[in-house]
Amino acid sequence: MNLEMVKTFMKEVGWGFLATSDGKKIGVRPMGSCVWMDNELWCATSEGTEKTVQLRKMPYAEFCFCDREGKHIRI
Repeated sequence: MNLEMVKTFMKEVGWGFLATSDGKKIGVRPMGSCVWMDNELWCATSEGTEKTVQLRKMPYAEFCFCDREGKHIRI
């Protein structure tokens, strides 16, 4: 699957789940405000949220987008 196919799938699905961790605790939350800036995926959040605190401690995350039939992508 190429990047354009990923972008199309994400647009069709409308929202996904963002998973982050601080090394001890994992957080998974629905995210709907995402936009592609060239080849970077940006999502809306506020400073001080659990996801930003976790990302500062451990700068790795995963997005999962899934349709009703179970087809999914993980970024």
